[in-house]
Amino acid sequence: MVPSGRGGSSPPFRTVLTGGFLDIQFEKEQKSAVEFEVKVTVPAAEMTERVESGLTAVARKANIPGFRKGKIPRKILLKQFGEAVTQETIQQVLQESYRQALTESDIIPAAPGEMSEINFNQGEPLTYTVKVETFPEYELPDLATITMEDLDPQASEADIDASLEGLRENSATLIPTDDPVDEHSVVVIDVQEVDKTGIAIVGRNQKDLQVDMQRQYFGEDFAAKITGKQCEDKFIFELIGGADEKGEPKKILYEGVVRNIQRKELPEIDEHFVQSINPNLNTVEELRADLKKYLEARAKYQARQQLYRAVADELLKRVDFPVPPRMLEDYLDRMAEDGVKSAGKTPDEEQVKKFKENYRTSAIWNLRWYMLRSRLIQEKELKVDKQDIKTEIERLALMQQVSPKEYESRLTADQRQGIEDDLIERRVFDYITNQIQVTPKQISIEEFEAGGPGSKIVNE
Repeated sequence: MVPSGRGGSSPPFRTVLTGGFLDIQFEKEQKSAVEFEVKVTVPAAEMTERVESGLTAVARKANIPGFRKGKIPRKILLKQFGEAVTQETIQQVLQESYRQALTESDIIPAAPGEMSEINFNQGEPLTYTVKVETFPEYELPDLATITMEDLDPQASEADIDASLEGLRENSATLIPTDDPVDEHSVVVIDVQEVDKTGIAIVGRNQKDLQVDMQRQYFGEDFAAKITGKQCEDKFIFELIGGADEKGEPKKILYEGVVRNIQRKELPEIDEHFVQSINPNLNTVEELRADLKKYLEARAKYQARQQLYRAVADELLKRVDFPVPPRMLEDYLDRMAEDGVKSAGKTPDEEQVKKFKENYRTSAIWNLRWYMLRSRLIQEKELKVDKQDIKTEIERLALMQQVSPKEYESRLTADQRQGIEDDLIERRVFDYITNQIQVTPKQISIEEFEAGGPGSKIVNE
């Protein structure tokens, strides 16, 4: 270490180093588990040499009336270009010395540093301070000590019956009827938003809206108000639409007019119905077996996602490390920006502040998992190669019944990156589940879909 030229002893974690491409000096002080403060000095001689080099480069190309290129007096160069060359030199040296200081002090930044106290005068050193957030240091938890339940949802005969009824509903024939609206009706309505006095709000209406009463699209108030109505009857109902100025649920009033009422005529469950659902099946028994496979495959996929989240939660409980503050704020800013874009309007400062408060806990979890996951990927060398991506594209193309070449030609750069990210995520999940102890547990699909107990830690 080389003395910094400042009196007094060095504080804890402070080092002073020189070397590299620039002749610089810097001091590194650890402010927290995730932040360093680096004070950088670029000597006057180094800065003078850089500025002179910049002026020389300008002199070769500058066009000033009355002087030949390369023959412009230094006094004229300084007057004409001195300030611009100096500022450009400062910016270049700031970036070079910043990168060099981080490299030589073994700081790996989690986000771009925040520079302050930048000082330079001709004939003097360039000095500045930069605050740098880093990734926290911690030990990865021992995966072998974790035992988790792996739910195995099983489809019952009742689950299959319900799925068959859903298929019948989707294949139903709609028959006009003079009967009043009930829970089995399919109605066509016009809706118009109104104020509290019942006056229509211009431009806030929709015509010929088809509603299946069994699906409860608009909630209980709508169902209660329309039940028993006949064609051309009017009714007032309310829906929740976003939040008001106080952040409370906003109730919006609508007037509905019944234009048409139909009832469903469901098909019989026979071989003809089976063929209409899947031409590759012939009997009702084959359709039931196929539905059982589908229901269980879907539920098992959801159960695996729950397991992955439960394992991530457990890993994060077992290792305590903070999220760099500016990384968190940048992440929340991006979330707020995305929320604004999707809403299509510009929120005020108070709304953005409330949004960030509401999502802060979720953002901290996401960033902690991102850092832990990245450590696993790096240390365990979890990779995805070109063949993996090719195989996945072939699988996705087969699902959409197109050639791999055609499917790949449709992919945007973001979509292709998304495929690679999904594959990496699977690598991480496969690695984790191969390391932990997994205890299979059968559960009914009814219990699973009703929000019964998900995958949980078996041993603490």
